[in-house]
Amino acid sequence: MATNKLNLPTITHNQTADVPRDMNALANAIDAQAGAANGLSTLGTDGKVPPAQLNLTGKVDKTALGAAGGVATLGTDGKVPATQIAVDLTAIESAATAHAATAATGTRLGHVTLSSATDSNDSMKAATPLAVKRAYDRADAAFTSASNGKAVVKQAVTGVDPRVVMPTDPTFSQLATAVGQIETGKRWAKGNVGTSSANDLTVAGLNFKPRLILVGVIGQEAQGLAHTFWSNDLDPTRGYLGGTSEAYTLSSLGHYVESGGFKLKRSQASLFPAFWIAYE
Repeated sequence: MATNKLNLPTITHNQTADVPRDMNALANAIDAQAGAANGLSTLGTDGKVPPAQLNLTGKVDKTALGAAGGVATLGTDGKVPATQIAVDLTAIESAATAHAATAATGTRLGHVTLSSATDSNDSMKAATPLAVKRAYDRADAAFTSASNGKAVVKQAVTGVDPRVVMPTDPTFSQLATAVGQIETGKRWAKGNVGTSSANDLTVAGLNFKPRLILVGVIGQEAQGLAHTFWSNDLDPTRGYLGGTSEAYTLSSLGHYVESGGFKLKRSQASLFPAFWIAYE
């Protein structure tokens, strides 16, 4: 029997052992494969495999190296020499130079100049991150200033007239509306009531606390007021509200004068339609 790859002889169990013979046979078989087809390659005196032992079918001929229609070679700089490149490098260099001098626009590709300015109107330059940060910082400062300013205006409005209602964070439009709602003078209101069997005059829905209330009979204004009620701070000598012809304490009849309205004695005015006028 022999080995599969190099066809070297082997010894089977039924053969007679003869060491010298078998060793010589193995050595001769190996030697026969050295440099032979499908055998073992050998090295020449230069330490390389001889060309005869190499399958160089389709090899590149030396005459094709660097020649037209052949194979490109590398120069000492490790690059293909310009003489071996079928490209007009001069045209490429000219195009690159021209492009480097072309400025970009909104419709044309090109080069742009960077700028960190935040006050320029130049549309041919590109903003740097520093310019963006500066613009952001200014916008943030402006927002903070505007927010603080709105808080100051809101405080000023409510300080003049606490009755003006505004949201927690009003817009400038809401602030303008609030300013228009400020009332600095004394407020007053008036109204009419019909005949009633009740001897009370009850009014609600006022946006202030009356200090002076006049009650009269409709159609009999020339005869004067039926009643006049005043707050005791208008006349400190009186601890009550009284009419033109009588006086009484509010609590004695369950009457009151408060912010938003009042309930007072009507007396003879209950027999006729009446009017009332309340002053702050």
